[in-house]
Amino acid sequence: MLYFITKSHQLMKVMVSLDGLSIENNNFDYVHEHFHNSVITGMDICLRKQLIATCSGRDIKIWNYATKRLEIQAKLLPNDETFAIAFHPSGFHLIVATADKITMMHCMSSTIKDYNSIPMKGCREIRFSRGGHLFACAQAQGNIFIYNFWTGECPQNMQLKGHN
Repeated sequence: MLYFITKSHQLMKVMVSLDGLSIENNNFDYVHEHFHNSVITGMDICLRKQLIATCSGRDIKIWNYATKRLEIQAKLLPNDETFAIAFHPSGFHLIVATADKITMMHCMSSTIKDYNSIPMKGCREIRFSRGGHLFACAQAQGNIFIYNFWTGECPQNMQLKGHN
Protein backbone atom coordinates (compact mmCIF):
# COMPACT_ATOMS: atom_id res chain seq x y z
CA MET A 1 0.00 0.00 0.00
CA LEU A 2 1.40 3.39 -1.00
CA TYR A 3 0.22 6.48 0.90
CA PHE A 4 0.69 9.99 -0.50
CA ILE A 5 -0.56 13.57 -0.18
CA THR A 6 -1.88 15.45 -3.21
CA LYS A 7 -1.37 19.16 -4.08
CA SER A 8 -4.81 19.85 -2.58
CA HIS A 9 -3.68 18.29 0.74
CA GLN A 10 -5.74 15.11 0.44
CA LEU A 11 -4.32 11.93 2.01
CA MET A 12 -4.64 9.11 -0.54
CA LYS A 13 -3.66 5.46 -0.85
CA VAL A 14 -3.18 2.99 -3.69
CA MET A 15 -2.18 -0.67 -3.80
CA VAL A 16 1.11 -1.27 -5.62
CA SER A 17 2.93 -4.49 -6.45
CA LEU A 18 6.68 -4.51 -5.90
CA ASP A 19 7.15 -7.98 -7.42
CA GLY A 20 5.93 -6.96 -10.89
CA LEU A 21 2.54 -8.69 -10.71
CA SER A 22 -0.41 -6.66 -11.90
CA ILE A 23 -3.05 -5.60 -9.41
CA GLU A 24 -6.68 -5.76 -10.53
CA ASN A 25 -7.90 -2.98 -8.27
CA ASN A 26 -5.54 -0.08 -8.96
CA ASN A 27 -7.86 2.66 -7.64
CA PHE A 28 -6.78 5.67 -5.66
CA ASP A 29 -8.79 5.96 -2.42
CA TYR A 30 -9.02 8.54 0.36
CA VAL A 31 -7.47 7.33 3.60
CA HIS A 32 -10.12 9.07 5.67
CA GLU A 33 -12.55 11.27 3.79
CA HIS A 34 -12.26 13.94 1.14
CA PHE A 35 -11.41 17.14 3.02
CA HIS A 36 -11.98 20.68 1.79
CA ASN A 37 -9.49 21.87 -0.83
CA SER A 38 -9.34 25.46 0.39
CA VAL A 39 -9.90 27.55 3.52
CA ILE A 40 -12.94 26.63 5.62
CA THR A 41 -15.04 29.80 5.77
CA GLY A 42 -17.82 28.57 8.05
CA MET A 43 -18.56 25.86 10.59
CA ASP A 44 -21.42 25.05 12.94
CA ILE A 45 -22.38 22.18 15.25
CA CYS A 46 -25.86 20.68 15.45
CA LEU A 47 -27.32 20.74 18.96
CA ARG A 48 -29.42 17.57 18.73
CA LYS A 49 -27.30 15.35 16.49
CA GLN A 50 -23.61 14.48 16.40
CA LEU A 51 -23.06 16.55 13.25
CA ILE A 52 -20.79 19.38 12.15
CA ALA A 53 -21.41 21.43 8.99
CA THR A 54 -18.48 23.07 7.20
CA CYS A 55 -18.29 25.23 4.08
CA SER A 56 -15.41 26.18 1.84
CA GLY A 57 -15.52 27.71 -1.62
CA ARG A 58 -18.55 26.08 -3.29
CA ASP A 59 -18.52 23.00 -1.02
CA ILE A 60 -20.77 22.14 1.91
CA LYS A 61 -19.95 19.07 3.98
CA ILE A 62 -21.74 17.50 6.93
CA TRP A 63 -19.57 15.36 9.19
CA ASN A 64 -20.51 12.93 11.96
CA TYR A 65 -18.01 13.67 14.71
CA ALA A 66 -18.83 10.50 16.65
CA THR A 67 -17.96 8.16 13.75
CA LYS A 68 -15.47 10.62 12.17
CA ARG A 69 -17.14 10.14 8.78
CA LEU A 70 -18.36 12.45 6.04
CA GLU A 71 -22.14 12.01 5.94
CA ILE A 72 -23.33 14.39 3.19
CA GLN A 73 -21.65 16.73 0.73
CA ALA A 74 -23.00 19.22 -1.76
CA LYS A 75 -21.59 21.66 -4.28
CA LEU A 76 -23.19 25.04 -4.96
CA LEU A 77 -23.54 26.69 -8.36
CA PRO A 78 -20.30 27.93 -10.00
CA ASN A 79 -20.81 31.60 -9.05
CA ASP A 80 -21.79 30.87 -5.43
CA GLU A 81 -18.99 30.98 -2.87
CA THR A 82 -19.84 30.20 0.74
CA PHE A 83 -18.94 32.60 3.57
CA ALA A 84 -20.90 31.28 6.58
CA ILE A 85 -23.09 28.36 7.58
CA ALA A 86 -25.54 27.63 10.41
CA PHE A 87 -27.14 24.36 11.47
CA HIS A 88 -30.77 24.47 12.63
CA PRO A 89 -31.01 22.97 16.15
CA SER A 90 -33.10 20.07 14.75
CA GLY A 91 -30.34 19.06 12.32
CA PHE A 92 -32.75 19.01 9.37
CA HIS A 93 -31.96 22.48 7.95
CA LEU A 94 -28.96 24.64 7.04
CA ILE A 95 -28.59 28.30 6.21
CA VAL A 96 -25.65 29.27 4.00
CA ALA A 97 -24.39 32.78 3.23
CA THR A 98 -23.00 33.40 -0.25
CA ALA A 99 -21.85 36.66 -1.86
CA ASP A 100 -25.33 37.94 -2.69
CA LYS A 101 -27.88 35.81 -0.83
CA ILE A 102 -28.77 33.64 2.14
CA THR A 103 -29.85 30.15 1.08
CA MET A 104 -32.09 27.97 3.23
CA MET A 105 -31.57 24.23 2.75
CA HIS A 106 -33.06 20.89 3.79
CA CYS A 107 -30.65 18.18 5.00
CA MET A 108 -31.99 14.84 3.81
CA SER A 109 -30.43 11.46 4.57
CA SER A 110 -27.95 11.72 1.70
CA THR A 111 -28.51 15.11 0.02
CA ILE A 112 -28.72 18.83 0.73
CA LYS A 113 -31.38 20.70 -1.25
CA ASP A 114 -32.09 24.43 -1.23
CA TYR A 115 -35.69 25.55 -0.92
CA ASN A 116 -35.60 29.30 -0.32
CA SER A 117 -33.23 32.24 -0.64
CA ILE A 118 -33.13 35.76 0.74
CA PRO A 119 -31.24 38.49 -1.12
CA MET A 120 -28.43 39.87 1.07
CA LYS A 121 -24.98 41.07 0.10
CA GLY A 122 -21.91 40.72 2.30
CA CYS A 123 -23.22 38.40 5.02
CA ARG A 124 -20.24 37.00 6.91
CA GLU A 125 -21.87 35.36 9.93
CA ILE A 126 -25.14 33.49 10.60
CA ARG A 127 -26.53 32.06 13.84
CA PHE A 128 -29.81 30.42 14.85
CA SER A 129 -31.65 31.26 18.05
CA ARG A 130 -31.73 28.45 20.61
CA GLY A 131 -35.24 27.44 19.56
CA GLY A 132 -34.46 27.71 15.85
CA HIS A 133 -37.42 29.97 15.06
CA LEU A 134 -35.17 33.00 14.39
CA PHE A 135 -31.78 33.47 12.81
CA ALA A 136 -29.41 36.45 12.67
CA CYS A 137 -27.30 37.53 9.69
CA ALA A 138 -24.37 39.91 10.21
CA GLN A 139 -22.99 41.90 7.29
CA ALA A 140 -19.39 43.04 7.03
CA GLN A 141 -20.57 46.66 7.54
CA GLY A 142 -21.84 45.76 11.03
CA ASN A 143 -25.55 45.55 10.18
CA ILE A 144 -27.46 42.67 11.78
CA PHE A 145 -30.77 41.36 10.46
CA ILE A 146 -33.04 39.00 12.41
CA TYR A 147 -35.25 36.71 10.29
CA ASN A 148 -38.16 34.43 11.08
CA PHE A 149 -36.91 31.02 9.95
CA TRP A 150 -40.34 29.62 9.07
CA THR A 151 -41.51 32.59 6.95
CA GLY A 152 -38.19 34.09 5.81
CA GLU A 153 -39.41 37.56 6.80
CA CYS A 154 -37.34 40.27 8.48
CA PRO A 155 -39.61 42.73 10.32
CA GLN A 156 -38.47 46.38 10.20
CA ASN A 157 -37.98 46.48 13.96
CA MET A 158 -35.53 43.54 13.73
CA GLN A 159 -32.80 45.38 11.80
CA LEU A 160 -29.85 46.63 13.86
CA LYS A 161 -27.57 49.15 12.20
CA GLY A 162 -23.85 48.85 12.83
CA HIS A 163 -21.49 51.53 14.09
CA ASN A 164 -18.61 52.46 11.81
